[in-house]
Amino acid sequence: MAEFERAHPPERIDLGLHRVAAALEELNAHHSLEARLPPIVHVAGTNGKGSSIALLNAVLTAHGRCVQTFTSPHLCSYRERFWLGDQHAAEAEIIEAMHVIAQTEIGPKLTMFELLTLAGLWLFAHHPADFLLLETGLGGRLDSTNAIARK
Repeated sequence: MAEFERAHPPERIDLGLHRVAAALEELNAHHSLEARLPPIVHVAGTNGKGSSIALLNAVLTAHGRCVQTFTSPHLCSYRERFWLGDQHAAEAEIIEAMHVIAQTEIGPKLTMFELLTLAGLWLFAHHPADFLLLETGLGGRLDSTNAIARK
């Protein structure tokens, strides 16, 4: 993963949804990305996002639902951000998704968080589930997770 970061250094901070929206539009046109995602529960706010996601995940899983989650930040590995059911996404799959995103027209201009958000959506679209629990990062209403269409 460190090798990928060196090859794709982050852009300066430029809050907005325009980069993610452009990449998402391209991915939708070529791969129908958003149409393949399960229903999304988007969790935002100042405090309690991680706890809310953990609680929702526990309740849905206890009721036999397959749940995907995207959270941030990670502590040790990017894999911690991406849960596919009861396990983290494989590092090879994350890197493959990041390469697909980086190849979009806007890919080289994405920040690392934007790239990770889109890579997560790519992963989630390729693994069937009943729900996707999506946590916003630090950007509030301009956070890259807000580029996804409401489902």
